[in-house]
Amino acid sequence: MSAVDYGVAEASAVDYGIAVTEALFTITSYPDKITAYQSYTININVSIKNEGSIEGTCEVRLRDHNNNIVASRQITLAVNEEKSVLIQTTAPSEAGSYTWLIEAYNIDTDTLDDSKSITIEVVSVYNLYMLQMINMMLLVLIVMIIVELISLVRAK
Repeated sequence: MSAVDYGVAEASAVDYGIAVTEALFTITSYPDKITAYQSYTININVSIKNEGSIEGTCEVRLRDHNNNIVASRQITLAVNEEKSVLIQTTAPSEAGSYTWLIEAYNIDTDTLDDSKSITIEVVSVYNLYMLQMINMMLLVLIVMIIVELISLVRAK
């Protein structure tokens, strides 16, 4: 049985005038999807806000599809302060779609305050090389057409 069952109101720390003071971090902005080439560097901008009642330190972490922390940055934020953090890591070596997590870990309270999922679409480097080859071939074709047009104009 609880205190409520006996008609006694339960009290919290606030009822006694005791303020609960801690930082509370939320992820306010992040990309929900990134496309990258195999094993290329990924840059992720994440905005974090301290919605708590005191200054605190947050570790912004990036967890991969195997639940490993692959990158992290620590920032200290005042009450209601918001900052953007750049996290860099390397894309997986195999093409595919991966779900990773961005986490706002509260260093002061040793708790995970917020997390968001992000999709990493990894495309083959072969596609990049093919695209570069097609662009080069188009450039050569355009130059050949221009040269042919110039020779036709001179012939008249």
